[in-house]
Amino acid sequence: MSFLRPVYTEYLFKQLQKQSLNVYGSAGQGRERLLADLHELATPAGILVVTANMKAYAKNYEGFIKDLTRQLANQLTISNASLSLEQLIDQHSQQKTVWILLHNFDAILNNTQLDKQFGIAFFDQMNALKNRPRCFLLCMTERPFRQYQLYAEKIHSLSPLDLGLDALTNLTRDECEQELQRRALGLQDKHLRQLLACVYAHSSPYRFLEYACNRITVEANKSKLFERRLEIWQDDFKQQDKRGAVGGLHTLENKFTIVSRELKRLLLVMTGLATVITAFSEKGQQAVGWIMKLFGKQ
Repeated sequence: MSFLRPVYTEYLFKQLQKQSLNVYGSAGQGRERLLADLHELATPAGILVVTANMKAYAKNYEGFIKDLTRQLANQLTISNASLSLEQLIDQHSQQKTVWILLHNFDAILNNTQLDKQFGIAFFDQMNALKNRPRCFLLCMTERPFRQYQLYAEKIHSLSPLDLGLDALTNLTRDECEQELQRRALGLQDKHLRQLLACVYAHSSPYRFLEYACNRITVEANKSKLFERRLEIWQDDFKQQDKRGAVGGLHTLENKFTIVSRELKRLLLVMTGLATVITAFSEKGQQAVGWIMKLFGKQ
């Protein structure tokens, strides 16, 4: 088996048979590949694996649950569509271990634009699932999940999930080199070394590795010097990232919405305080006026 992080993948494989985890690390470091490698390692061991990318389901809780249920039912070769995810797990928990791998779990945290069913009840449901015998949950995020807040149902609180923490380290030079060699790119040794140096130094090494390998595969015109081609790929990748950032402006919009809500809450608190002052001070009304003016409301 060819894993991107062979040592770490084996380590997680053992850990995930003992406890549920929040694995966190920077985007571009091969997080999704890690989950795929875990899946590949688990299948021969008889572990049932269901997966979901939470970015795809942030506004569709029902679709998320149906997808996990469908995946598990297919692996158990059960055609009874009336059984819930919990019922499927309960019926086979004595014989089978079940892993639930959720990528981009932070898509439903620090986010106001999501299905309201991703509220406290959802986290209670996830806790109940992982507390079942031989059922384990892995949530992949960029930061430790307790640094995020839950904004569904107008609730402002930390995520109540009970998970162990494990930090995903950056890819090593050896891991990048082994992955490039597995790709059988047909490059001269000196060109492979040049590509390796660029990949390892990149802020998103795995994403750039994938991008560069794809360009090598599809490009018909290879008359340019390899150094020049490598420069072009880096520039093109940077431009692609910028276009992706434009598509992600909704995240910034979410942050402004969150800040606005917090300011409104602060306004209510300060207005209440000024009202108390009014009862005991002739200048209380001036305090109320000052606070309202500060927040643009007169």
